[in-house]
Amino acid sequence: MFNKVLNLMDILSKFNRAEKTDLEYTITSMLARANDATIKITPHLARRIIDESSWEGQRAISPWHVTLLASIMRRGEWVGGGQIAFAECKGKLHFVNGHHRMESVIESDMPQSFQVKIHQARTLAEVGEIYYSYDVAARKRSVSDIINASTVSEQTGLPKPFIKKIYDAAGLLSNNLSQPNYHTDPLKASDPNFKISVIAEWAKEAHEYLSLISKAEPQLRKRLLAGGVIAVAFFTLRYQPEKARQFWKGVADNDGLRRGDPRHTYISDLLARNLNTGTILQRTFAPAAAWNAFFDGRQLKIIKVYEDRPVRLHGTPINGEA
Repeated sequence: MFNKVLNLMDILSKFNRAEKTDLEYTITSMLARANDATIKITPHLARRIIDESSWEGQRAISPWHVTLLASIMRRGEWVGGGQIAFAECKGKLHFVNGHHRMESVIESDMPQSFQVKIHQARTLAEVGEIYYSYDVAARKRSVSDIINASTVSEQTGLPKPFIKKIYDAAGLLSNNLSQPNYHTDPLKASDPNFKISVIAEWAKEAHEYLSLISKAEPQLRKRLLAGGVIAVAFFTLRYQPEKARQFWKGVADNDGLRRGDPRHTYISDLLARNLNTGTILQRTFAPAAAWNAFFDGRQLKIIKVYEDRPVRLHGTPINGEA
């Protein structure tokens, strides 16, 4: 069967030195001496694997993803033992899983340990089936998985459901309310460890915000916990704490606010607006407009959102530039 994984004795008995390329001999020899089929891949060996055995149907490499993984490796946070895989067909190894990780080993210039599997294939078509099976089988960890595996809740004292909201807003919080681009800034956009560090950095504002909105009626409170809203709230609490307390507690309590008060107008807008559409960045526009009017002492009777304009928060460093 094409998906049979060869054990080490199969590998060594199937080939002899004369029948193998240097790369195949290197890999199988290392496996013969390894525990649990785990070997250390140096940058030099990673380069050889890519150059000499890449499967011809390999999808294009995403440089930003390589940069992200390489950064994790440089920080010493890469968890060794991840799996890479080859398919052996007619005496040749084809590299079918782990291309981005090998590129990251090269970019980081740091050896890493990987478990190696060698599948047996009778034809090149079966090599392709093995290659695509890894894409189908891959399962990305959810945000809840990441948070549950971390100690951020214990460290900050924040409830996990709220931490998840901050995790979603971490890109905005770390990038002056501008959504980071995965292609140009993959760490801010996608690095779980970076996002966890952002949560810890904003823990003080997070605790205060939870306290300020504690008396909000359930439907309003749920909307005040949307990612874009809390990003605006955190920045106002950090840079204009007294004014921000008046604004957010006034919104949450919703007690006797008059028409034209930006807080009253924001409540109406927040309860009417569909928060299930648009991006997290777009959800910062309405609270920013209400905050700016309140900070300036202006009345606000309707909130108009201009999605082509950068976010600005009066009284803070947020001036529409990342």
